Formats: sequence, C-alpha cells, structure tokens
Amino acid sequence: MSKVFERIILSRLKYLINIRNEQHAFRTGHSTTTQLITLIDDLTSKTQEGEKTVAVFLDVAKAFDRVWHQGLIYKLMTTNVPLPLIKLVDSFLKNRSFQIKIDDHLSTPRKINAGVPQGSCLSTLLYLVYTNDFPTLRPTTASLFANDTLLYTSNRNYKYAVLALQRQLIITSEWFSKWRIQLNISKIGGIK
Repeated sequence: MSKVFERIILSRLKYLINIRNEQHAFRTGHSTTTQLITLIDDLTSKTQEGEKTVAVFLDVAKAFDRVWHQGLIYKLMTTNVPLPLIKLVDSFLKNRSFQIKIDDHLSTPRKINAGVPQGSCLSTLLYLVYTNDFPTLRPTTASLFANDTLLYTSNRNYKYAVLALQRQLIITSEWFSKWRIQLNISKIGGIK
C-alpha cells in the first residue's frame, strides 16, 4: 500500500514542481543524449565565435544518502507545493531508522536524519528538488545529471573565462556547505 501512496505523492509533486532545464536526469524527455546534444550545440557555437572554454566536472559524494531532511522541507516550503503535501513528505522522511546485523548479532536502532529512502519512487524527485536551486553565475553554464555537474564558461579571453569559473566555484562551494553536500574529490576534473 505504501508504494501506491508514494506514487500518488510523486504524481502531485511532479505536477507542482518545475525542475530546471539544465537537469537532464529522471525527467520525461530528458536523458544523457539530450544533455550531450545541448552541450555539443552550445560548445560548437562558442568555438565558432572564437571563444575558449574552461570546465570543471563535479560529483556529489553519496548524494541520495546525504539529503538533509530539514533543508529539503525548507526548500519545499519555498515552492507552490501545498502545506499538507509537504507535511506528508516530512512524515515520509521522519522516524526512519536502521540496524546492522552481523551473524546473529543485531545492533541497536539508529535514527536516520539525512538521505532519501533507497528504492522509493520519490527519492529521485526529492533529490532533484533539493538541488534545484543550485546557483549559477553568468556567464557560467551548468549541465546537470542527477549528482553529476558540469560547469563551464567561455570567453574570447582565456583568463576571463578562468576568473568567471573561479567565481562560480566559490559560490558553488558556499552553497554545498550551506546545504550539507559533499563532493567526491577523487571524481573532480577540469579541462581547458
């Protein structure tokens, strides 16, 4: 019964929440293919205009396990989602716990204060809502696929492109810190 209820909540949330166009994951009509086509079109036109591009690839560590519940509820409150539906989502996330079993030994239950439930149809949309307000400073462009982020900036002057990307990375770092999101440092890469 709970899976049916989750699907009902999901359909209402999908109707009420507008996920940014730069996000290509878990959305009807979007895919890695649409992301790649958009990226190639943009970079081709910038190259034809004589601009140089610098980019950085970011990967969020344990993205779905680290969604801060209070932060997610706060973000839902800033949308047009009705309060009763927000309370349902809050109730869905609250009072969850886990135990670890090793052989015949079971640990004491531990409360889960972050993360979206694995296997729930709501999890991907809740993650997208949580990251939907990712800040992007012009002239930087963000290309998003779930927890993978490509940030790139183009300019005729290479140094200006680098400076713009550095400014973007500063606000990105501040935003990640504010919302308790950690990067997977081993998966970060840059290109010029």
